Amino acid sequence: MSLIYSTSVLCIAVISLVNCVNFCEKYAINGKDGILSFTNPDMATLEFGTATQVKRLHCCAAGFTSIRWYKDNVPYPWKLIDPAETYPDIEHNNQTLIFDHLNEYLDEATYTCDVSNGTQHISHTKRLQVQGTCYLDMLHSKIN
Repeated sequence: MSLIYSTSVLCIAVISLVNCVNFCEKYAINGKDGILSFTNPDMATLEFGTATQVKRLHCCAAGFTSIRWYKDNVPYPWKLIDPAETYPDIEHNNQTLIFDHLNEYLDEATYTCDVSNGTQHISHTKRLQVQGTCYLDMLHSKIN
């Protein structure tokens, strides 16, 4: 029993450690010296998430001095429309937007990262679609 518990705790610790790693660091080599550019070769325009789960949106860039996020064209921090709503965290030099607890009604939106080096701007927009927990319950019932 203690071996199973220890293995579970170790697995959770390893998963948590992996999630803390900066996703964009692995693409840093793609940046060109001082040139403003996106470094992630897979710049999706559609992202999916599951309600109540953690979701990260990445905007990997090089040669930038600032990154600003927008939700439906409103700059971060955008106005919260529900008392239960919270702001996503922004980490890794603003390259990662982290939703700790996705909400299908509040977080499903179009997100844009605007990257600047002070003289130039580039931006990337992606749509976040959030599947609700009722959708997951339906899938689970079809499998069982």
